[in-house]
Amino acid sequence: MIILSKDMIEFLKMAAKNSFPNEFVGLLREKHGIISEILVIPGSQGGKGFALLQPHMVPIISDSIGSVHSHPSNNTTPSKQDLLFFQRNGKIHIIIGYPYEDKTITVYDNNGKKQDFLIR
Repeated sequence: MIILSKDMIEFLKMAAKNSFPNEFVGLLREKHGIISEILVIPGSQGGKGFALLQPHMVPIISDSIGSVHSHPSNNTTPSKQDLLFFQRNGKIHIIIGYPYEDKTITVYDNNGKKQDFLIR
């Protein structure tokens, strides 16, 4: 079971809403078995239908275990580009869809398989 911190989810919802209608993107950090932080990478770009991380701006010691991004629609199914990104960038990936609420969060593994999660 994947555990997501409530504070991290609140930050994610705020970031996604503030980025709307563009996508938001970040990297995930885990502490003591709980995904609790979003690392916002300088120079990252979000647009309508895309989000780009600047890999050269990711700190060498980022401790990233995966990624998070928003979809400005309520569809949280990963695109082909998302799946390619998942395979290269960690083991856990979160997509939050509009209107950016707890019920519009989907968690995936690096192969695009849905994962059960708990917010606490």
